[in-house]
Amino acid sequence: MDKHLGIEPINIQFKNCIFEGVFAINNCKLSYGIEFNHCQFNKVAKLDAVKTEQGGLQISSCNYAGNLYIESCILQGDTKIHESTISDAILIRFSKMKSLELNKKNIFSGGCQIYHCSFEEHIMLQDSIFQGMVNLVKCETALQGLYLFSSQFEKGLYVDYRKRKNDRSKSITEYHIQGCRFASGFFVMGSPGKYADRSNIERISLHLSVNLSGNMTFNDLDVGTIDIQGFNNGTNISFNNLAVGELLIRDTINQGGLIFSGLRATNRELQDKKEPILLRSNYVEITNSNLGKALFFQTDFSSFDLIRMHNVLLTEISSSNVIWFHRSKLETDHISELKNKLRLVKKRGNSSEIAKARQILHQKLAAIREIYRQLKFSAQKQGDIPLSLEFQRHEMHYYKKSVAVNRPRQWSEYLILWSSMSNDFGQSWLKALMGLFIFSIISFLPVAFFSSRNLDYNHFLDSINDLPVNIHAILGNLKMWAILVNPAHRTKDLSEHIDEFPSVVYLFDLLSRIGISYFLFQMVSAFRKFSK
Repeated sequence: MDKHLGIEPINIQFKNCIFEGVFAINNCKLSYGIEFNHCQFNKVAKLDAVKTEQGGLQISSCNYAGNLYIESCILQGDTKIHESTISDAILIRFSKMKSLELNKKNIFSGGCQIYHCSFEEHIMLQDSIFQGMVNLVKCETALQGLYLFSSQFEKGLYVDYRKRKNDRSKSITEYHIQGCRFASGFFVMGSPGKYADRSNIERISLHLSVNLSGNMTFNDLDVGTIDIQGFNNGTNISFNNLAVGELLIRDTINQGGLIFSGLRATNRELQDKKEPILLRSNYVEITNSNLGKALFFQTDFSSFDLIRMHNVLLTEISSSNVIWFHRSKLETDHISELKNKLRLVKKRGNSSEIAKARQILHQKLAAIREIYRQLKFSAQKQGDIPLSLEFQRHEMHYYKKSVAVNRPRQWSEYLILWSSMSNDFGQSWLKALMGLFIFSIISFLPVAFFSSRNLDYNHFLDSINDLPVNIHAILGNLKMWAILVNPAHRTKDLSEHIDEFPSVVYLFDLLSRIGISYFLFQMVSAFRKFSK
């Protein structure tokens, strides 16, 4: 029909029809689409090599006793199936269309098979029951992706890209899942092997709720963004061997299974959403969430550019062979911004602004310290003492920073924390040994000078000619240094003529005993770090 003649274009319509035999439309080109309303198909129904210039295929309130085939079709509009029952399977193969929508209370007794199809927009499976297997093999969406909303899948749903290495960029670009029941699982299988060969996915969005149940598995993919939010009551979700640009876990409570295995940052250059000309950083962001008993296996957090965590519970997680992030990557940009802001308000001299800036920075440092405390506790529960000590060192590092920022400063606590750095908070005996060596030398020098008989204490060193005499005084009393290192030594062990030395020697001897005993204790404490 021609719009110029004043006649509105309409689809070819079949309404209230009963087809007793095989129904087929083959090798035809239509100006507009096809509609089936309240029709009964008692045999196989097939659309083969159908092309439309406008419109698509709409099936509403129909019953199919046999299979429904849609093969080698090119449809410029949407394919929609609403409130229909297919007693056998629906098979869509080698076709192109704008979008595919199977929604509004459909029942597919024999499942759904979609092979080698291309969609301009999306695939939507909503409010339907799939009693047979659902397979999407080598399908692609150009703009949106796969939407799974409030549907039941009795025998599993598979999206397979394992044999698609040469055209890995052609895939279902996004996955949006909400309120579905996967009785036998939902599996997205990418190309195994090197990360460079992985199938590219732009986004995976999981809206967790009590209505979402079953097992979901994503394998061997290169994903731009993984976005998880909601309440996981019992769904088992597994991400295996994924390269990820952004991992977002927001407002999530996990009481089911959540597994990250072989997770690392992607090597793809991803555009920033706000500034497309810029490349975005790879990061992990977890906010307002309780990860519950989430499992992390062979995950490389160090490969991400930035780690952001705020209001999270991590005490119950378990990990194995995880490469953890460096502390410089944990919200570095926020800390730097807050420090710069504090410097600026200090220059302005406004006491209320300074107090507010201090408080915000203190809270942020305390929040990071809390993250490491929880990770330490999680490692202790697994019996991983070396890892728990690593987290403890970072915990105390940020605790010291938060105490230093706080006003009024608690000097007693601050000095204790500062002194605890002498063995890196019980982690490094070498650091304590270095402190022992330096302090013992400092303590030895005045004792050596005051116990020397060759020095004139009324004459200060003022020329290079006096230097050999002072060096000789030190070398001549070098034995005293070895005695001072032993805090249990007797005073007369320093010299038989100790009574002839100035009284100040006793003061330096006392100070050396205190300092050296402290560093020896710090060394012993660090040596015992694995048995604490």
